[in-house]
Amino acid sequence: MVALGLWEGQNTAAEHRKEAARLGGRDAYRLSLCNALLGAVQAQAVLADGAGGVSVEQRDAAWREQLRSAGAADDPGALMGFLRWQALRFAGPLREIAAREEAGPIPLAAAHAADGLQALLEVIGAGQNIAAADVDALPGQLRAAHQSLTNAVTNVDILRGMLDRVSADQRAFSQEDLRDVEEELLAAAVAAAPPDQPLPDSGTATLALCGALAPIADHLRQQASPSDLRPHVAELGAAAATFLIALSTPGPSLAELDNARRHLMVAVLHGSRGISRIPAHELSGEQWFLRVVTELGELMAEGSTGPPVTQAAYASRVTRRGIAVLTICAAWLAHHERSAASGT
Repeated sequence: MVALGLWEGQNTAAEHRKEAARLGGRDAYRLSLCNALLGAVQAQAVLADGAGGVSVEQRDAAWREQLRSAGAADDPGALMGFLRWQALRFAGPLREIAAREEAGPIPLAAAHAADGLQALLEVIGAGQNIAAADVDALPGQLRAAHQSLTNAVTNVDILRGMLDRVSADQRAFSQEDLRDVEEELLAAAVAAAPPDQPLPDSGTATLALCGALAPIADHLRQQASPSDLRPHVAELGAAAATFLIALSTPGPSLAELDNARRHLMVAVLHGSRGISRIPAHELSGEQWFLRVVTELGELMAEGSTGPPVTQAAYASRVTRRGIAVLTICAAWLAHHERSAASGT
């Protein structure tokens, strides 16, 4: 490290003893030094990898030098162990990122995929030496890998399904319309699940979603004006957003503002025409409300009818229902905002 210009101290024996004591011993000090050196070398490797004038063959040959220096180039078992060690190192930061409240399904999917990769590399490494392989442990290792990879796919599908077939040029509402609806729903979502309180589980969120129907039904029965009805529609949309956030488990423990915003934006952009896919004539009177009731009825029926399903399959189906409710509410809010602005 001194030769590379990476050492900031005096490089004296007393200095090393003091640092070792601070870190908790010689082994901890050695670990810290090795990782500091590794990080500096990796930073140089990143720059070297991106340099021009190097062919793919030359790059691959250079990468094999890493394996040769690690003693893993010609030993399949050592190679799997080395690769698993590398996977372990990048899985740690991914898990830390996924645990943050503002993280969504994609960082969580990456963390699960890294865990699944580690499990598979462990299985492959054990298989290089059949005599030493723990056959009894193999089923459990494969189940762990399968579960991690299934969780990764589930979290990817949550956003992939929501954003499928989005086309900006087909939307009837402007970006300003979308932003206004997003902000209105976001305020209601944060009020329904404040950031300083634990996020309700999916069961509690489902009950809140169904409970938000009653005030709207009462106002429709009383033929209330759109302005009187508006906060209750926003509350219903917020309940749908909270339900979707709670359903995206394992995930953030709090309904933080960034996470709520992500679900709301996905809702107003969902489908080939976003909220514009719902025609204006279907948003007048009680027709839109009947569609919401139908979607919620189907959502509730998902858990009580049909053949047994996996958690991932159930989550995928009820997510579509929750998105439908949120999209209808967003379309209603945007439509009546435009009507009020034009005086119609």
